[in-house]
Amino acid sequence: MKRPKTVIAGAAVTGAAVAVLVVLSFGFAGYSLFSGEAGQVNTQISSGVVTVALKNPGASQSLAIGAQNIAPGDTLAREVQLANTGTVTIGSAVMAITASNPSAALWSSANGLQLSIKTCSTPWSSTQLPDGGYTYACPGQEQTVYGHEAATSAAQGMTLPSVLANIAPGQSTDFVVSLVYPSVAGNSSSSENENLTWTFTATQAAGVNV
Repeated sequence: MKRPKTVIAGAAVTGAAVAVLVVLSFGFAGYSLFSGEAGQVNTQISSGVVTVALKNPGASQSLAIGAQNIAPGDTLAREVQLANTGTVTIGSAVMAITASNPSAALWSSANGLQLSIKTCSTPWSSTQLPDGGYTYACPGQEQTVYGHEAATSAAQGMTLPSVLANIAPGQSTDFVVSLVYPSVAGNSSSSENENLTWTFTATQAAGVNV
């Protein structure tokens, strides 16, 4: 008697583990961005001011002292102390003289008032006259920097010579202006009256690296 064959088909897994290893490959194309920040720094910037003034303002200002009954050949000399009271260096200044009666011969004629400007390398020496005016003497080196020209040349404003410019803050420039009544003036300018107004306008010096 034949015994039947027993066929056992199958597979037995007895505690064996199957591991799958996955390897990932990354490519770097250089697109990463790095950033950083420095500490904060504050920069303060302020703008300056241009201011020009006359020393000794008011009645004691030399330019405010007039003259009466002048005659041909007379000279009115007045000291000007132009001060920089601002915070920016003055590069140039313009002086203007306005006449109350511009058509008067004393002002407008060819033989009317003549203007000149003088500087001194040292402070001026002054002597007061009986009528309230002054005479000035230069103990150092005197220089005429303008004139003699008709005073009307300053009617629309005249730029002062460069030697009187470049005034640093807190500093001043001193000069003497003279109005001469020419000796050749005729009777056409007699018995005339003029009130002169002096105006000074300052402009800052050229900009610099700061």
